[in-house]
Amino acid sequence: MNIRGNVSKGVVFTIIIILIIGFVGGFGYFYYNKYISKEIQNTSNTTGNSASVNSNPVIVTKDNLPKYLEGQSFINSLPKDAVITLRLYNFESGEREWEESYVIKKGSVKEISDSEINSQNEDISIIIHSKYLNDLKNGFCNTIKSCKHKQRSWC
Repeated sequence: MNIRGNVSKGVVFTIIIILIIGFVGGFGYFYYNKYISKEIQNTSNTTGNSASVNSNPVIVTKDNLPKYLEGQSFINSLPKDAVITLRLYNFESGEREWEESYVIKKGSVKEISDSEINSQNEDISIIIHSKYLNDLKNGFCNTIKSCKHKQRSWC
């Protein structure tokens, strides 16, 4: 009877532990779905990364690219010493032809010449075909994802 009593206590103890874990897990799942996921969604909508929030669609061109990028939250949230270069190109001649180049720093986007591009000590270099320029209205990340989805190693 002693052995049987210990087995019963062990089974009851295991069932109680499983119920507690299930309760905590269920509460965590409910809490995440009800509060955390909505907070994440609201945060992404307020950072300007979601195209659906913008009620006035913008057409990004070479003329308005610096101003457009300067209005993006990620430009203003860059570290003060961060440097990103953005280069546009085309394949109109059958070979890559460089077009405009830009240097992006905290809060500013400036067009630079080809000779200046090599003097930049950039942290990141972004090279994009100019036909994807208007796609930048959806953000760099979404533009790159779009390019990769189309199985292009370079945008």
